[in-house]
Amino acid sequence: GILVSPRLVNNTVRSFDTTLKFDRITYRSTVKDWTKTTAYIAGDVIAYQNTVTGTQEVYDCVVSFTSGATFSVENTSGTTVLTVKPDAEFTNTADRIAAYYYPTSGMIGDDLELLQKGTGYLGTKVDGPNFDQDPGFDSANFDVIGFDNFEIDSDGLAVLAGLDTIFRGTSFGEPGYQGDEFVLPGYMEIGYIQDLDLGIDPVSIQVDGAGFVDTYNSHAPEELIPGRVYDTLDMEVYTHTSNDFEADGNAMEVRYTSFTDDTGTVTNFQYGRIDKSADDFEYLVVYKNAERVYDFTINFATKSVVLTSPLVATDILHVYAYGQTGEKMVGEYTYEGDGTTVSFVLSNIPSLTQQSVVFVDGVESNPTIGEQDDRTVITFATPPVNGAHIHVFTFNQATTRDAPSKIK
Repeated sequence: GILVSPRLVNNTVRSFDTTLKFDRITYRSTVKDWTKTTAYIAGDVIAYQNTVTGTQEVYDCVVSFTSGATFSVENTSGTTVLTVKPDAEFTNTADRIAAYYYPTSGMIGDDLELLQKGTGYLGTKVDGPNFDQDPGFDSANFDVIGFDNFEIDSDGLAVLAGLDTIFRGTSFGEPGYQGDEFVLPGYMEIGYIQDLDLGIDPVSIQVDGAGFVDTYNSHAPEELIPGRVYDTLDMEVYTHTSNDFEADGNAMEVRYTSFTDDTGTVTNFQYGRIDKSADDFEYLVVYKNAERVYDFTINFATKSVVLTSPLVATDILHVYAYGQTGEKMVGEYTYEGDGTTVSFVLSNIPSLTQQSVVFVDGVESNPTIGEQDDRTVITFATPPVNGAHIHVFTFNQATTRDAPSKIK
């Protein structure tokens, strides 16, 4: 006979495509709760909670409007201002919670920090009075308020009033008494305690700052990778050194140095340190004994005066070095020429460079002033020679009068 074996096959009735969405990535929701007599603008997402039916729906605001006493998707003119927002358009969990979570008795409260782990700060929060509150912010109408919410402590300082909790202890300068100390009414039952300062003595209170990236300060929703982005801070501080109200010039730094030499061989005398830009002086007055010396050169690279002949043992060389100043000086820069570069970029912004004075090896020069990438640029007609000392001063003073102070 014939042997028949049935083959049973389960044909697919339906199939499912599963999509896992990891979007617990925001700390707050942009969904607004509907309230009466409130202005909304087009683009707002508004959640309305119907307390009668126990449901909540979310709407897109398509026309700016001000809500009335009762909820309506139309304004007073009958124009549709709200349309139901499709569920699929929500891109993060926080918005969906704000849109659809409607807790009833026994459920977790409608607080994102409770419903989405990592949203809130996990450490202890200490919240003091706001700037619109007392003490210390001058907000109370002390002439009409019967009871102040601050009091004056033993040091004469205004502190939060101890209306409910009073901490009492001995002096901060004492580590705490041992023995029978009587406790006044306030923070514990009246009686005796061994250590009166327990818990409020400075030794008992430790304040230790946290790291920028740690368990608490890097808290984030579960699917957001917490972290910090570190970057370089370019902080520019411009100080106006003076304001010449009398328009008769400002005083600059004057440094005096004297030299002697009993060898009769030295002609080079250093008046400043090479590694200090503060020792860049442009004007030098030199005396040998009581006689003014004009026959000398200046090596600005080594900050030295070079005489044509050495001193004798009885000579005293007097060097007076004059710095540069002026009204509203906001920048001082030094550069070294290389024989080819004609343009030098300063670090200050062009709007602060209303005047400038430039020296090349002690000789005042007149380069052109321009700007590049929101920075001031000076450009020489010919490149300063190799090793030339370039000293630039900028002033934020209008050209109605000269800002630099100069020796005549």
